[in-house]
Amino acid sequence: MARQRENKAAEKFSKIKGKRQEMFMKAFEHISGKIDDIYKELTKTFASPMGGSAYLTLESDDEPYLHGIKYHAMPPMKRFRDMELLSGGEKTMAALALLFAIHSFHPSPFFVLDEVDAALDSANVNKIANYIKKISSPTFQMPYLKNPMLWWVFIENNGKTPLELSHLIYVIIQMMKHPLLEPSRS
Repeated sequence: MARQRENKAAEKFSKIKGKRQEMFMKAFEHISGKIDDIYKELTKTFASPMGGSAYLTLESDDEPYLHGIKYHAMPPMKRFRDMELLSGGEKTMAALALLFAIHSFHPSPFFVLDEVDAALDSANVNKIANYIKKISSPTFQMPYLKNPMLWWVFIENNGKTPLELSHLIYVIIQMMKHPLLEPSRS
């Protein structure tokens, strides 16, 4: 009797472990497949129309979710070096490429980017702004950072008409009244 329960538990554990491996690898393969394209798009320049290069590697193939993932990013026209040796702007572009690749796998309804433009020059801020516009839902996008290139608010409207701040506050209040966003009353 005890042996049967032990075997059942081991079988269930093995099944869960297999599912975990499958889910992890599905996410890893998707993100790994997207990261280079996104990084290239964010780092293209006139002098380097192909952009940089980025990729992910697993530290272990057996149980990758128990070990690390290495992220490598090589800016355009630079030789390979450790991430720690990249400039602040290069690290920001690499981090945003990773964020956008993860977001492409499991999009969240929104995310907040606080002062992502701090280490970026105006050309890179413009690239980020254009990329966010490209991937944003046509329903609502609201990047608002200190850099004027990133000041915009759009709401569903074929013309993507900018909103005034008073309208934005109204929209946020209306969103907060949505039943899914209200705190539970238990």
